[in-house]
Amino acid sequence: MPLRAEEVPDEFVRGDAFWGKVHYTTQLRVDPRGHILYWTTDLLTSAKESSKRALHPVASGQLCPYVFFDEIVDVRVTEEIKDDTTAQFSRYRYSMTVITNKDFVSPRMWPFRHLDKKIVEKWESFIMKWAYKLKKEYHGVTYYLQKLLAPHIYCCPSDTISMHTIIDVFSPKTRHSNQMLVDYVIHDSPFKDQKSAAPVLLKKAWLHENMLADIIISACKMAPKKKSQKSLQSRALSELFASICNDGILNDEGLKNFLNETQRDPRLNEEAYRKVFTGTARRLSRRYSVTSSEYLDFRGFLRYLLSDDNTELNPKRFQYDETSLTEPLSAYYINSSHNTYQIDEQIYGHADVEIYRQILLSGCRCIELDCWDGNDGIEILHGNAFCSSVPFRDVCYAIKETAFKTSNLPVLLSIENHCNKANQKRMAQIFKEILGDLLLTDALEDHPLEPWVCLPSPLKLRNKILLKGKKPSSEMRTMSRSDTSSSILSEGGEEATNGTPTVEEVSKVEEKKEKVPLATEERRATLQRGNAIIRKQSPMRLRSVTNPENPRVIKGPDLPGYMSVTRRFGLAIMAELDEEEQKESKGSVLLPKLIPIQNPIPPGEQHKLLKASLSALRNNASQLDTSQKNQIAEMHKNGLAVTDSTLSHLINYLQTMSPKEKEAAKNSKIPYDVHYKMRSESESCLDKADFNWSTGFNALNLTRIYPKGTRFSSDNYNPWKHWACGCQMVALNFQTRNPPMQLNQTLFEENGRSGYVLKPKCLRDPNVKVDYYSTRITGVIPDQLEVTVIGAFMLSSLGAGDQKALVSHVQVGLYDMPQDTTQDFCTPKGMENGLVTTYTGDTPNEFPKVVFEEVVKPEYAFLYFNIVDQKSGQTVAQRFLPVHKLQPGFRFVVLRDSANRPAGPACLLVRMKVAHFLAPAAQVMAEKFAQPLDALKAREELKDKFANPLGYSF
Repeated sequence: MPLRAEEVPDEFVRGDAFWGKVHYTTQLRVDPRGHILYWTTDLLTSAKESSKRALHPVASGQLCPYVFFDEIVDVRVTEEIKDDTTAQFSRYRYSMTVITNKDFVSPRMWPFRHLDKKIVEKWESFIMKWAYKLKKEYHGVTYYLQKLLAPHIYCCPSDTISMHTIIDVFSPKTRHSNQMLVDYVIHDSPFKDQKSAAPVLLKKAWLHENMLADIIISACKMAPKKKSQKSLQSRALSELFASICNDGILNDEGLKNFLNETQRDPRLNEEAYRKVFTGTARRLSRRYSVTSSEYLDFRGFLRYLLSDDNTELNPKRFQYDETSLTEPLSAYYINSSHNTYQIDEQIYGHADVEIYRQILLSGCRCIELDCWDGNDGIEILHGNAFCSSVPFRDVCYAIKETAFKTSNLPVLLSIENHCNKANQKRMAQIFKEILGDLLLTDALEDHPLEPWVCLPSPLKLRNKILLKGKKPSSEMRTMSRSDTSSSILSEGGEEATNGTPTVEEVSKVEEKKEKVPLATEERRATLQRGNAIIRKQSPMRLRSVTNPENPRVIKGPDLPGYMSVTRRFGLAIMAELDEEEQKESKGSVLLPKLIPIQNPIPPGEQHKLLKASLSALRNNASQLDTSQKNQIAEMHKNGLAVTDSTLSHLINYLQTMSPKEKEAAKNSKIPYDVHYKMRSESESCLDKADFNWSTGFNALNLTRIYPKGTRFSSDNYNPWKHWACGCQMVALNFQTRNPPMQLNQTLFEENGRSGYVLKPKCLRDPNVKVDYYSTRITGVIPDQLEVTVIGAFMLSSLGAGDQKALVSHVQVGLYDMPQDTTQDFCTPKGMENGLVTTYTGDTPNEFPKVVFEEVVKPEYAFLYFNIVDQKSGQTVAQRFLPVHKLQPGFRFVVLRDSANRPAGPACLLVRMKVAHFLAPAAQVMAEKFAQPLDALKAREELKDKFANPLGYSF
């Protein structure tokens, strides 16, 4: 169904009857502008009682339940086989569940049922298309006021709305003091009938786009009638208008010149991006004119600045572009998640299958599966940290359901394998059974797994799922599990895992006579490692179970009890390890020291060791020194090599390199030629020397970066440095809302939020040298950026601060190459006065300004605005803008919340100037090229002076 820009089909505005959650018929509808999905019943109760959800804090009167379309992430249709409700509703067998969220870990579900499958599918298709259409759009300030008022316009049966309700949307926390603002607005707005009293109740039919813009202009006192009421911002705007108009009137020609000279990006190619013509300026004048004429007065000019025609980013430049998807996989940034299953902290955290769906629906294309042996089969969990688990099979179903629902580009499954060989085979069977044809089981014919053959493009891999994992150096060296008679990995026992002690119920113990000195200074009991995975251990003092096949219960003088500790084997799935692979697997078990066991149980008795409490674990974890944290981090590196041939065969283009291969690649004088081999590195791997080498490697090969293991609280590292050297998969903790995650989400708004963004050309060419200290990159023209912060508007709509006026400051930063990245600029503090916050510069009548003299790599450099509460130090709102696609000029920049979702109408008024950087010596020449006629005239005048330098007359 084709969807036009602002039009919702009439059939959805009228709605259809569904059966609601609490056994009554409900009429499901969409408002004409597509802001909300709402439903009404015969019984209309208060908002709190009817919807059982927190409506907008300014909600007044009686509102029916609703959800904002831009919060909808999924619609799931199922058929109920058996209905356990009353016979009267048994025919409503088709269920449609609308899923909303405000972050990745807090989804809400809204069920509806219908008897007609076609109607359910019709609604499912429309809701998904419309919701994701809105997510890809950029709007002006007026749009967001219209959105917040939609529930009060359509979810309430009255045909009028109070001005108090409208003003309460701007400042919900100060409603008791809004009467003065209401009085000012109703007397200042042009809709006031001069022959009658100022209206407090407005007809809803009046609230079109220009009317809402007028309310914003009046509430923010942008165009006051009295000079004494003018703020610094209103004076700046009026001076701007005076500079471009003629006798208070901005005609078509004046508006055209303003759009082409002040608001246009001078870096754009004039053939691809044409300048504004007079006809376009005339249409804009008619649209925003107060008098419906072909010119603009000051208020009409402000309407334009607040509209969708003056956004800070052009949505057309962010649309899905299939022609950009023909390069090899290594040429793209790929939206990537770390420990996708986790919904909170990394230690003693919780796992959930639903978050896989939420993250895939957001456009993430690389997710992680940490696979371990479980009591009931294969489990996915953060194995070293006593976290809850989710069934592997359930995760596979979730991936199949949502992998290609919002993007058809390939999904990469990063497998961290900790399973025994039998479970590896089960993994392969489950992958094939559930994913079916979606799974890429063999390399493409035109992209064989051979040296110097480039990786396939995302376009060739559409609707395919690829596995990433570590293959053994040679599958022929794989040892059979049954060949080891003394194996401690007997059937029914725990698999040797990557640094994870297993605490479980064990059998009776008996003491052996062998003794051995403790191996570490802390006198921890450890097990020694040999050249093979399984071999008899050096003699030591230990207590073992009576079953000789499971000697795992040990006692050390420094252990306050008896623990069942599974030996850490590193790359331990029955494969011989060479010297380099042994280095990767070293590390001792630390967690027994971290988790003391009280009241030790004497040997010889049946006992069960309990896991430590969350508080005890956190207290011990906070006391770790750096070496201990690093040692725990080692336990989480990469996982083990896949040794089952069935599973190993499924890993093709995403084979993780061994340490020996990494070293060989670094020492090679030519580009690494095996492009299907990729690196998997911790965030801390990127030192200055590695940065320079990585840019060349990443031009042809893939690299995945993941957080270091000591980030127990699931906080994120900043990905910009890894992007700057071309790393494709920079995996972040999606459950954490912080600036690194906001930056990641901003980058992947590109290309229609498909999850693949083409890297800058300089990072796709192995012949271009990009240095850590680069101030010049071959083939890249730097930019110069100037930002003036004029003021903030309607910050109180965010609900920030207390009942008092918010005092804040603005941080302005730049993320680019390491040498020009800065976050040093900060405006003076400003106090909110009404709905306006003013930040002054060095003098009272001057606005703060920052100049970024040289943006080395403008493509995917980011400008950062951060509004900080002066009292608490907390971020109130923020916004990242890509430098290469921002629209300069006077812009109301719509701010965003911590989840990087638009928080309009809260906005920041800025003036941005951008141009290609020119050295001072080249600026004179550039001016001559920009104004050739003036340069020629000056040249002729100079020529005349030389012809007659003394001015003699002949």
